[in-house]
Amino acid sequence: MVDGLVADLIARTRDDRFAGDQDTLSTVAVQHDALQHVMEITRARNLDGVLVDAYAGVFGRAIAADHLHDDFAAMSQFMRLPG
Repeated sequence: MVDGLVADLIARTRDDRFAGDQDTLSTVAVQHDALQHVMEITRARNLDGVLVDAYAGVFGRAIAADHLHDDFAAMSQFMRLPG
């Protein structure tokens, strides 16, 4: 299953196909919800949150640009630091 997700992510990113469609396996919204749970666990267990905070920044930029319901591949557009 993971291999299929990764192959789809790579193909969508390569082809600039970011909009959610009938073949979307995971949206930005679904992955953002999962990240919220990871952030809660990180705080509850007093773990270093540097990595999850970095991911949260990328998600924040994608969501601000109205990509919440797009395919998770849309996140690749927001990996660079703004500026």
